[in-house]
Amino acid sequence: MTVDGAGNLYIADTKNDRIRKVTASTGIIGTVAATDTRSDSGDGVQLQIPDSAGVPPSASLAQDLAGHYYLGGVTEVGSELLLKSDGTFQWMLTYGAIDQSASGHWHRSGDTIVLDADQPKATGKLYSFDIALPWDAAAEEALRASQVRVAEDEIERRCSFLYPSYPSDMPTHSVDYKLPKAGLERQAHESLDRLATLTTAVEQTANAAVAACHTVNDRRAALLRAVDAYQAANLPMPKLTPPATPAACAFPTVTAPVDRADPSSWRPGLAVNIRTKDSAERLNGIPVTFVFADGEQIKRSTDEHGYATIARDDTASLRAIAIERPEANLPSEEIALNPSRDRVFNIQLDRTAIIDVPPFDHLVLQVEGSNLVSEKIGGSYSRQ
Repeated sequence: MTVDGAGNLYIADTKNDRIRKVTASTGIIGTVAATDTRSDSGDGVQLQIPDSAGVPPSASLAQDLAGHYYLGGVTEVGSELLLKSDGTFQWMLTYGAIDQSASGHWHRSGDTIVLDADQPKATGKLYSFDIALPWDAAAEEALRASQVRVAEDEIERRCSFLYPSYPSDMPTHSVDYKLPKAGLERQAHESLDRLATLTTAVEQTANAAVAACHTVNDRRAALLRAVDAYQAANLPMPKLTPPATPAACAFPTVTAPVDRADPSSWRPGLAVNIRTKDSAERLNGIPVTFVFADGEQIKRSTDEHGYATIARDDTASLRAIAIERPEANLPSEEIALNPSRDRVFNIQLDRTAIIDVPPFDHLVLQVEGSNLVSEKIGGSYSRQ
């Protein structure tokens, strides 16, 4: 007996030299192959078909390919594949702390085996609204820390020219080592003057990122040339002062601690705090979007205490919050909010609603002899 990918059952009737098919959807038994013209008592149809011509390739090959396979040829990766003769499969892969698994149906397509993974659907909400609370010291601390992070991210974006990599087209800094001693010393002093000029230029072009990036690279080349020139002249290298950081690129100073006893010193904003249902775990790194009635959307991620905060105080216009699910390929969940004077919205996460999403939709394996080769994973699966 064997089963094809549609669930139809094929039975070898050796007594009558026929292959019977039980259609999964109807339960009707019919003949799909015979070696003579004898009438079939099940359906009354006379057939004269060559051996196994009516059996789908996936069904006739199921017994040949079904089995338990193990991955080989990939360092520090363990993987198993179980191909069942009923057309289903189970797959798992382990790499370090990463564990992946999938199940579904498989079929043969030419010289390949295709694994079609079952895609689970979310059956329940992962996040739910718990309670809205007034602004407190914990939310104030989270907001101030968030403001510092946002400012630092903006500075790194705006002032990335301060940390350029060495480009392949960076100006050369050739030094003439054949000059007489006086010429070597003059070359060294001139290179230092050039370095000082470019140091000033870096400070003056800070607000023009592209120009500043080129200037920084010019200064780097000048610095390398000065070092080489002083070594060539056998002179001690003077102590150099790096370019002053432009005010627009200065990182914010650490804010003063929150005075928990003086709420009047706080600057309330809006906060979302995400935790598990039992409140035992605050959830870090979850993307949260604050959605306002005018269409504005502000994105933040929760911190180590589960807070996502923004410095905005118009609570009445906050329409909803959208929270990303941790599983790939699943949409964010949006929680509508009623206008409120409260500013801290506690959200609960139900871990039982988290589902395992397979790492692939389809995985193609090349049939090479008795092995199944995966270009995506590397190595090959061998049946044990």
